[in-house]
This record gives sequence, C-alpha cells and structure tokens, in this order.
Amino acid sequence: MIAFGLRSKGEARRRAYSVDGEPYYKSEWMESERGVHPCPTIFLVEQPPNTLLAPHFHEENQFQVFVEGSGSIGPHPIVPVMVHYAGAYTGYGPVMSGPNGLKYFTIRPEFDAGHLPIADARGLNPRGPKVHAQGYVPGGVAIQDKIGHDLALFPPPTAGVHANAIWLPAMATEFFDAPPRNGGGMFYFVVEGSVQSGSTILDRWECVFTDEPIELIAGLHGALLLALGTAARDSQYDGIRICSH
Repeated sequence: MIAFGLRSKGEARRRAYSVDGEPYYKSEWMESERGVHPCPTIFLVEQPPNTLLAPHFHEENQFQVFVEGSGSIGPHPIVPVMVHYAGAYTGYGPVMSGPNGLKYFTIRPEFDAGHLPIADARGLNPRGPKVHAQGYVPGGVAIQDKIGHDLALFPPPTAGVHANAIWLPAMATEFFDAPPRNGGGMFYFVVEGSVQSGSTILDRWECVFTDEPIELIAGLHGALLLALGTAARDSQYDGIRICSH
C-alpha cells in the first residue's frame, strides 16, 4: 500500500474544534478507509497561543512532528523541527504552546478513536509497555551542506521504531526497501525541498506512507526527509479497546 498526505487534502478538510474552550484547528492530510489494515492517518493540529493540552494517551502508536511555533511537551522544549514518539497507551504531555501557538502533525499507521485524558482514565489504562522518545532535526543546516547524510534522531525505543533525517541531493533517486512485514509501515515526510513518488510530487510537509518498497526522486533543490518507522501495536494490547471505533 502507498498513500499520500497532501496539503491540498488538508486545506479542503480544515475544521475548527474546541479544547477546554480554546479554538484549535485540525486538517486531515491523509485519511484511510477504516476497518482495513494498514489504516494510515496524518493530520495537522494548530494549537492556539499560550494554551495547555492536558496529559493524555492514545490506543495506537504515533509520531508527532512539530513544524512551527514554540512551547513544551512534558519537560522537553519544542523547537521545530521536533519529532516525538508515543506508543499505544503511553501517557505524555502536557503540550504547552508559546506566544505564537504551535503547528504539529500527528502520524499514525492505524486509525485512532481519540485521546483519553489521564485524569479521566485512572484505572482504565491497561498493563503493557509504555514507550516514548523525542529528538530534533538540526536547525539552520542547508540541504546542500548535509547531502547524503542520514541522522538518527533518537535511539530506537523499541523494535521497529526509528526516526531518521535524510538529506538528498538535487534530482537524486533513492530506493528504500520494504519495511518489516510485522511492523506498522514507513512514513517519508518532506521537511524541506521536494520529492517525487511515481507521478506525485511531494512538497514541504507532505508525506508518503508505504508498506512496500518505494523509489523517491529529489527535486531541483534536493530534499530533507524524515523517515519514520512505526511498529505494530504490542501484542499485550491485543483485544483491548477503551474508546469505541
């Protein structure tokens, strides 16, 4: 399966919603048919300035890519571009935005029914591994100064999970092998520049999901990519659902 997260889709699906009375926006950049596997989803969250999103967890593994603004997630400062990983049923937060707000993408290999505030879910969170990690793409580095470089943003917190920054030279063709069959697939997220997959051109913040081999061709100015490898939900959580789907 190959699926694309595109700006045009997000702009057409941008909607307002409220969290504790504060106006957020959510834009669906990639949606998949529910009930099938895999079911990759990507959406952009626009969190308003000086607001707090309470600690919570989700039922699926996820990455978050913070692309604009400032703030903190738990004790960790948010400086774009920051990558955060949280495994299923792993609490994280609070997410605090700074004076200019925050923009961040949530990236999952499977559909998730929504977040569960830790304060409201005491006694409901099942036993199992709690996994999280975070790392930063080096700021102020021109693509041409890092061509061919592949940087791991954090040590793998668990098998199958990794986040790498990859700098591709202009017009370079890069072939990526299929991810492990027992994993959750791969996301290639464009931080800067552009890449082409088949007939689809992906610009800044656009993304492709794949669970098969893929060939990407960098654009005229090269590309800085995030390669985000996801794991399947841990088997200790098989058959467990708190939220209705």
